[in-house]
Amino acid sequence: MSSPAVMGIGCRSGVTAEAIIAAAQGTLALTPIPVRLIGLHTSARKLAETGLKEAASRLALELHFHEDGALRAVESRIASASKKVAQLIGVGSVAEAAALCGAGSGARLLVAKHSTADVTCAIALMEEAEG
Repeated sequence: MSSPAVMGIGCRSGVTAEAIIAAAQGTLALTPIPVRLIGLHTSARKLAETGLKEAASRLALELHFHEDGALRAVESRIASASKKVAQLIGVGSVAEAAALCGAGSGARLLVAKHSTADVTCAIALMEEAEG
């Protein structure tokens, strides 16, 4: 039986759908338990990223965007932070913060950020998956 989870994604501008899909698959391979992804989550700053939209479509997952304030609101729960990302965005890990935002108030990180050259992914278990 798989647990419902969401994936948070941070990426460089102009990243391809192929790079996002490869990073997502690599991150899924790191999960210690079976999960069922029910959505992709990222920063509202990525609204114009066609690679993200195409990747979500190809993965048959809904793509959700979160405002900076929502990402900052969960920063105390992220596992690993980048000073560079924090200076640019105001939160140390877009992928982890977006995953936590998308998974709900009782969510927990299952896979902390996993990075490739252009994409960072993280997975959070939905709050009802805890037990």
